[in-house]
Amino acid sequence: MTWGIQTGDNMGTWGLPRLPDNCVDAIVTDPPAGISFMGKSWDADKGGRDAWIAWLAEILRECLRVAKPGAHMFCWALPRTSHWTATAIEDAGWGIRDTGLNQRGRSDENGHGRERHRARTGASEHGTGE
Repeated sequence: MTWGIQTGDNMGTWGLPRLPDNCVDAIVTDPPAGISFMGKSWDADKGGRDAWIAWLAEILRECLRVAKPGAHMFCWALPRTSHWTATAIEDAGWGIRDTGLNQRGRSDENGHGRERHRARTGASEHGTGE
């Protein structure tokens, strides 16, 4: 059994187009969010919402092609553009089985941000009002 982790431009010369159909057990990805993170060109919005969704859907179609039947994909998305990512996932032919939300950000180190939020809003540990 062989396995590997690929990083970089997955549509480049070494990437997905070179892989045979049905050869990948699982896909874990953190695609660019289209927010120009730190001014980086790799995270540009590709010309707007529709262009960005089409760009990611093309890549995710290749992911689906190389995925074995029954394979799963874990795709990280920023909350700000997660709806774009979900649309691209569905446009590529994947089904969305579940979603999760990361509620811990940089201001939340060691849980201190949560305590401040609860004190300010009256929220419980599970994020709802008391």
